[in-house]
Amino acid sequence: MSKKLWEASQRIKFSSNLYSFEQYISKKYSKKFNQNYSSILKWSISNPGKFWDSVWDYCSIKGQKGKKKLIKSKVFYKNKFLPKSKLNFSENLLSKNNKDKAITFISENGFRE
Repeated sequence: MSKKLWEASQRIKFSSNLYSFEQYISKKYSKKFNQNYSSILKWSISNPGKFWDSVWDYCSIKGQKGKKKLIKSKVFYKNKFLPKSKLNFSENLLSKNNKDKAITFISENGFRE
């Protein structure tokens, strides 16, 4: 498919998480990506340890990040990223940085809280 169906405006691009992450890794590794998704993708494939280490830091994941970044395997799906790291999935999933409600309970009879 060669014709673009839609492209985000510069305002939307500059407020996206991908753009923010690009700026973060550009500064951290002194590398320019020039708003090019393919270059970020290639970098992440070539540098999986740095990529996952950066994702952990950028997302402010709560937990203990292990020192080892990658255990590489010849079989891609057997690679282990941040293998000695520990985190509480629920703590990270439900954490918020404001006072808004994080979760809504709805009972079987429709009661909401």
